[in-house]
Amino acid sequence: MDFAQTGQLDRRGIKHPDITKPSAVVFFGSALNKLLASGHDLDTLARNKYDLRNVVAGFISDLRSNRETDNYSALFAAHADQFATSAELSMIFDEQSYAFNQP
Repeated sequence: MDFAQTGQLDRRGIKHPDITKPSAVVFFGSALNKLLASGHDLDTLARNKYDLRNVVAGFISDLRSNRETDNYSALFAAHADQFATSAELSMIFDEQSYAFNQP
């Protein structure tokens, strides 16, 4: 799969500010190659490129969600003995206590 064909899938609608363009090209190219290897023909994929883009965007969203969940869980797993909860200690954030911060 060349850059032009991969770019059609990525050009509009799939935002990926956290991924470099070369990595995105490799990811989309790999996704298209796997679809072609599984028996889908390029003409059908091209006709359904908007649906394909939506499915790939959903898949990317799921991957990001899994990454965020795993990173969050890893934070607590690494230092589990340092985290504790208690009803005796609380923090109250009252907007009256903070001065307006001019941007």
